Amino acid sequence: MGLDLNSNFETFCNKLKEKGLTLEATKLTKKEFTGMFAGYNNCRILVTCTDNTKVVKSVEVIFPYKKDEYERNKAWF
Repeated sequence: MGLDLNSNFETFCNKLKEKGLTLEATKLTKKEFTGMFAGYNNCRILVTCTDNTKVVKSVEVIFPYKKDEYERNKAWF
């Protein structure tokens, strides 16, 4: 997505919204978005920040389950 992880929490989250993600939930140091990521629809993106400096600490992407991909890749599990 071309975003700098070493940035202010609110700035980073605003850029995610500009990229078309939808803010679903928010807490003091966490925000959850949904939308398209890496060509997959309905991804969940969780962003957390440090308590004091409000700098992005982590970004987690949860991809949706796709049965056809599981069937194709189950030989690797």
